[in-house]
Amino acid sequence: MVNNCELARNGKRLLVKGRTVKVVDKREEQTDGGARVVESERLLSRICTLDLQSGDIETLEGEEKLKPSFADWIEPLAQAVRERFRPLYDFALPEDLARVFAGLSRDRALPGRKESGLFPAQAHAAAAVLERFRQGGRFAVLVGEMGVGKTTAALAVGAGLHARKNARAGRPQPFLAVVMCPTHLTAKWKRETQEVWPGARAEVIESAAQLAQFARRALLSPGTPRVAVISKEMAKLGPGWKPACQVHRYDHSEAYRCPDCGSEITDGADVPIRNPDYLQHKPRRCAAWGAPLWQYTRRFEKDRNPRWPIGDFLARRFRGRIDLFISDEVHQNKSQSTDQGYAFGSLIQAARHTLALTGTIFGGTASSVFFLWHRLGDTQVRGRYRWDEVQRWIEHYGVLETITEEKESNNNYGAYTANKRVSRRAREIPGVSPALVPLLLNSTIFVRLADLGYKLPPYREIPILLDMDENQARDYTRLDDALQEAVRDDHRLLSAWLQATLGRPNACWRDEEVTTPDGETLYLAPALPDDTLYPKEAWLVKHCRHEADHGRKVLVYLRQTGTRDIQPRLSTILERAGLRVLRQNVDPSRREEWVRSEAPRCDVLLCNPRLVETGLDLLDFPRMIFYETGLWPIFDKRDGVG
Repeated sequence: MVNNCELARNGKRLLVKGRTVKVVDKREEQTDGGARVVESERLLSRICTLDLQSGDIETLEGEEKLKPSFADWIEPLAQAVRERFRPLYDFALPEDLARVFAGLSRDRALPGRKESGLFPAQAHAAAAVLERFRQGGRFAVLVGEMGVGKTTAALAVGAGLHARKNARAGRPQPFLAVVMCPTHLTAKWKRETQEVWPGARAEVIESAAQLAQFARRALLSPGTPRVAVISKEMAKLGPGWKPACQVHRYDHSEAYRCPDCGSEITDGADVPIRNPDYLQHKPRRCAAWGAPLWQYTRRFEKDRNPRWPIGDFLARRFRGRIDLFISDEVHQNKSQSTDQGYAFGSLIQAARHTLALTGTIFGGTASSVFFLWHRLGDTQVRGRYRWDEVQRWIEHYGVLETITEEKESNNNYGAYTANKRVSRRAREIPGVSPALVPLLLNSTIFVRLADLGYKLPPYREIPILLDMDENQARDYTRLDDALQEAVRDDHRLLSAWLQATLGRPNACWRDEEVTTPDGETLYLAPALPDDTLYPKEAWLVKHCRHEADHGRKVLVYLRQTGTRDIQPRLSTILERAGLRVLRQNVDPSRREEWVRSEAPRCDVLLCNPRLVETGLDLLDFPRMIFYETGLWPIFDKRDGVG
């Protein structure tokens, strides 16, 4: 970003040239079946400086050398970045937006803050999005830490768009916004729309018919902006499908023909299809004209499944008439080929403007943003990379690890040439090149909690290390030794070893059967006494009791909450200590309401962090405990403490 720039400080002038390069770390490993070579890429920043007075040249590599060397050059570097990358918005709030924003969120106030209304940071973030839209951008991404008020800022964008639409026409205009969010946030979006945006009407949409009626009212009532709130599940779920073809029966066989053009249906090799199962596995198209060989159908009784994918419905019926599409928690749409991703893409095409909200845009890898930016319609990304070129994108901006294996086996040599066979595979590993940042800057706004200027309570993360008791440690060691021995012989068992060893310390009071992918019993760990309070459980009881005595509620995050649920045992142990315990087991659409109503009547809330990873307000719980550690996705870790 500051390559080939001149910096000046205290009379000293430097010419800076630098880049980030990939270097490969290579290691060799011996396995029971042969040899393995692992080549891991890593990113290395390399900067060369030329002192324009003395002529001295210095080359620096690596973060440990760059940080101290440039510690005194932070301000000149920042100035160079500002000059090279002129922002679209310079924090001069336009008068028309200032008048609109002054009327928003007037009846909401935070504890310790006397005035109501938008925070200046929220107003500037909304104004920056609107400036990008004014200059022709069709989408923007608002990346904000948990608690900065992304919902409020997004609604301010809607209010600003509506006001400017009215001003251009010289009279009130209809305004329709569509919000797609996780199911447990639909009620929150409806409530906050009515609190933040005076005069706006919000409604949670449950069906295509309801949406059609709501949209028609929006188009026929220009004085009232309307916001349709749709869960991501309702946006993607369809009625189901079945094959569609004409069947021609002959004496000893059947022929299948396209219902549109009448051509005989063939496979990829132009061989006529005789088995109807060919059309059952996935939706197919006619090889002659591309007509669909499938149709939508209700796969259950009509009264149980009266649904249509709302994203597809909006793209077909209301394309160009949706003024603003807001995608909350947009990082959940990062995958290439999911129904949720397709619904996200359909709504982008249907809307005039799109605003994406997230607290964690990067999932640690370069590929985590590729399909998002491609669907959003970024011209730079689409101009350089096709939809199917994610591997080339990773090669340019990500980090790869390549594993080459040679196995000593009689079957590992060519039958005719006697050449040794080797297997080679590459996978993406965490790491993102700084060269990716300029691609995202023109469409992305970043907001931090510190930008609000609001004094927050102190936050600390404290790791607690506990030893298992003697029986528990012996049981764990036997399990670990047995499974590691099995993994050496069959790497497919690595996942079984990982899950068993992660979960066993917290569930040693029950039998543990570890099985192979084929269903065979690999190891059976007998249950330890369930009337014993194990060290981790004893610490949890003591800590929660202490917090309750001081009037503080505790949120306990657990990993094993499904088929291996440990919540009942922990709930019983905590209740025996006189604590009031709640477990989250309500429908996602009622989750926020349930927490708000039940929190005053509990001391401890047990739940999986995935239930609260997106947008749920848990202000009543100042203490959080990750009771179980594991391979938490980076999004869950960040959102869990938000």
